[in-house]
Amino acid sequence: MSAARKYEIWCEGYRATGEHGTAHLVGTGVGETFDDAVRDLMSRKKGHGIEPNTPSRYIDEDANRRSNWSIWGCDLFDNEAAARKAFG
Repeated sequence: MSAARKYEIWCEGYRATGEHGTAHLVGTGVGETFDDAVRDLMSRKKGHGIEPNTPSRYIDEDANRRSNWSIWGCDLFDNEAAARKAFG
C-alpha cells in the first residue's frame, strides 16, 4: 500500500466556438492516487464542476482517455505541463 501524498490538480486549456482559455490550477487534493486526490478535492470544494470522464463521453467507447476527470469537457491532470500540452 502506498502512502497518501498531496497532488496538484490542473485543468487543461481549450479552444471552442471562438472562445479560449489556458490551463489553470484547480486546487490540491490528498490521496494514494491522483483519482483519490480529485475525490478529496471534490469533497472539500463546493461548486467544483468536476465530473467523471466516462467512456460515454466519446464517440468510440474504446478511446484512450487521458484523464478520468474533467470540467466542462476539459481533462484534469496532476501537473501543469500535461495540462498545457494541448492549448497552453
